[in-house]
Amino acid sequence: MALAACTALALALPPAASAKSVAGVRVTDCQTGAKPSQRWATFHARMSAIPGSGRMSMRFVLLQNTGSKNAPLTRAPLKSLPWHSSHRGVKHFGFSQKITKLEPGSSYRVRVQFRWSDGAGHPLLRTRRTSGACVQGGGLPNLRVTSVTISPGSSDAARTYNLTVDNAGKGVAQNFAVALFVDGALVDTTQIDRLDTLASRIVTFSGQPCHRLRAVVDYTHSVRETNESDNVLSTTC
Repeated sequence: MALAACTALALALPPAASAKSVAGVRVTDCQTGAKPSQRWATFHARMSAIPGSGRMSMRFVLLQNTGSKNAPLTRAPLKSLPWHSSHRGVKHFGFSQKITKLEPGSSYRVRVQFRWSDGAGHPLLRTRRTSGACVQGGGLPNLRVTSVTISPGSSDAARTYNLTVDNAGKGVAQNFAVALFVDGALVDTTQIDRLDTLASRIVTFSGQPCHRLRAVVDYTHSVRETNESDNVLSTTC
């Protein structure tokens, strides 16, 4: 995701008529597409002067839902956005923030922090508002280790471990690692370049005999999934 150019508006309009109109934020544009450059959203926030205020300020925080049914809104991985301030003495202040390169399979909102200060810069009031959502189409993968089979290896001190990895999600998974731990020690990792939706792959490791093993898919956390809690299979040997 990236920030695009943004615009500020300062209008000498009548004071806010009610508490509800003091501050607000909304989605003004939401674009989707196959390429990152085609996925972006613009959010517009506005605030009105309150008695005694000399300057108004606001800051945008981007929130992301990864698309899974129970996933919470979390702060998106963007650098901290700056505060934007009005000129002194204006009655209404607005700012539009454009966010580009949004990820497919997610929905985005912004939470805006509003701040009013008096003529000397002392804080008078703080509040925040959350926008509606810009939903980006496209499914996400869901990687799992579904089974492990163990067979004799090249010697009495070796075993062959076959891990079945599948993608139960609606998106392609690319460039992720699978790791095998035997009795707490890392045996090895292997890289899978691509796993299509509803596809599976058998990954083979050679290691020492085990009492317990743990198989981990997406070991380096490089793939965003609908469910991040089912990437590990632990079992006794």
